[in-house]
Amino acid sequence: MATAAECKCPTNRILPAIALGYEIAVRVAASRDFTTLTTLVSGPWVGYGAAAAAAWLRGLEPRAIEQAIAIAGSTAPNLSAVAYSKVMGNHVKEGIPWATATALVAVELAAQGFTGPDDLLDNERVFDRGRLLDGLGTEWAINGIYFKPYGCCRWAHSAIDAVLALKAKHGLDATEIQAIEIETFSWALRLNNEVAPRTTESAQYSVPFCVAMALTKGAEALVQITNTDLAHSGTIALARRIHLRVDPDFDAAFPQSVPARVVIRTKNERLSKEVLAPTGEPTNPMGWATLENKFRNAAKRRLEEQHIEIFLAAFRDLRQGELGRLIETLQRPIPRLSSIDEPALEAKSG
Repeated sequence: MATAAECKCPTNRILPAIALGYEIAVRVAASRDFTTLTTLVSGPWVGYGAAAAAAWLRGLEPRAIEQAIAIAGSTAPNLSAVAYSKVMGNHVKEGIPWATATALVAVELAAQGFTGPDDLLDNERVFDRGRLLDGLGTEWAINGIYFKPYGCCRWAHSAIDAVLALKAKHGLDATEIQAIEIETFSWALRLNNEVAPRTTESAQYSVPFCVAMALTKGAEALVQITNTDLAHSGTIALARRIHLRVDPDFDAAFPQSVPARVVIRTKNERLSKEVLAPTGEPTNPMGWATLENKFRNAAKRRLEEQHIEIFLAAFRDLRQGELGRLIETLQRPIPRLSSIDEPALEAKSG
């Protein structure tokens, strides 16, 4: 939308541009052999889509769009530290903002005649040609994306759904839980999984902490993990009683799905729940009302209720293909509430 405003593009081109961007980025990501990758973060591939969307929106010629994609792919952040760094809780995270900025620079360069390695997707050792091209123009990748109900790594969501379902059905008290075993896929065990994370970013990549928080504070708290949540003694204590292990069948299902099975043990019960498709998947959709509630829960920390409703009205217009109100709302200054959270906790050495 910022690109459209800058180049004064008709608003009816924005939604097709978004769909186009998803199409290119998702196909590039899916075409890679994940077993050969050291990291599955999004930064190395989202730029392909951002460049394609912005270049098309600006009306560049096909040759220039091709070069924009090539430049963006070649200059995307490699995020090399992700493969070995133990400091997963940092602000770089998946590098998506920087990849997007690089892609927009790539579009500008291509518009001025700059070229890139336009054969970079032809390396069959890296990219599967079939996954890149099969169904192109007839099957849209945007129809297969998911929405996240919780503000943490998607790989934790099936386990979170499972414990919330068990809590709702059996009225579980977190203090009475003796142990929780989570069976899932091996990549989930590569996360930092700190039971007492010191930053909100680190908490987002901890399956034990997020599952424990779901049981101690509820689903709404997971919309946005705060510094106050990091200090919750009950959550930390429960996270220490959570153990992860690999299920071979779930491992084989990844990355097409992110399943998990949870076993909760109390003094008197052994409860189990399996989730193959977490909330938000196309096969297990959230629904519009649930998406609105998520926005309300996240926005209420910063916006007054009247302004939240203004945004929601604009989103409802968007569902009908009308973007005018949303663009107008985004361009209008809106007063923000002061943060309700405490200052960031200081990181401790060691």
